[in-house]
Amino acid sequence: MNTKVKLTILVIVTSLILFFAQTYVWTEAGKTTQSKSYAYSYQLNQWKEDTYSKFESLRKSGTYDNLDLSRGKKVVSPAFFLDIHEYQRHIKSILRTQEFNSRVSFEMLREIDRMNPKGLVHTDAPTEIKVKVEEFEKLLLKHDKVTERLNTYLPELISAFEYKKEYSDSEKIELSVKQLELLSELYSSDYLFLKRNTDVFKFIRDMGDNSYSMLYNYEKVLSGYNKQVSLEDSYKKVLLLILTLISFIFSIRIALIPENET
Repeated sequence: MNTKVKLTILVIVTSLILFFAQTYVWTEAGKTTQSKSYAYSYQLNQWKEDTYSKFESLRKSGTYDNLDLSRGKKVVSPAFFLDIHEYQRHIKSILRTQEFNSRVSFEMLREIDRMNPKGLVHTDAPTEIKVKVEEFEKLLLKHDKVTERLNTYLPELISAFEYKKEYSDSEKIELSVKQLELLSELYSSDYLFLKRNTDVFKFIRDMGDNSYSMLYNYEKVLSGYNKQVSLEDSYKKVLLLILTLISFIFSIRIALIPENET
């Protein structure tokens, strides 16, 4: 086999190896991701301000005070139903804001998922990130349940106090029990925001706090991801340089072989 053939084969083999290394080894090397923290932070702050504004509207409406059992006995009357309607209207408005806020968290979560596991290689306490993600999922599940019950509770309560016919004694008892159950639920359910002796708005604050935790985790994972792909870029360049040097050395050696030995 003469020198030209050997060199041709060497060039072909080297080219294939370099192509394989360039295409399939550390495919994300050097592809750092630009931070979107500013945009996410701006959106979260906007929804936070909107939530504060809606809470202020709720406070000024006076409906919470009107329904609060600690402020005296309550009478089931048209005014009582109006207060519940107005109070729940404010709560639903706040929950809609939190729903929009959670969409920002969803986008950050999507980015975090895309950058795993590279992003976690250089991230302290990756378990904490997992815990926050699981907490976010639980909050979203509760948000759906809260919204569903808020939409069904008042119509159910009104229906229980509507007397559309003459009731038998047993029907009156059943209806009275239903009324008592619904009124008890109003002040004991975690979904109706009037539960006695508890922080009724903790759930809403938790959703807001979790969004900022997600932003913090996004920044940590992003930093770890960019560090890892930068390292991989260095490794890839070293690998390609080594392959090139090996190819160069072999080509020199082949070229130096006398023709009568080929």
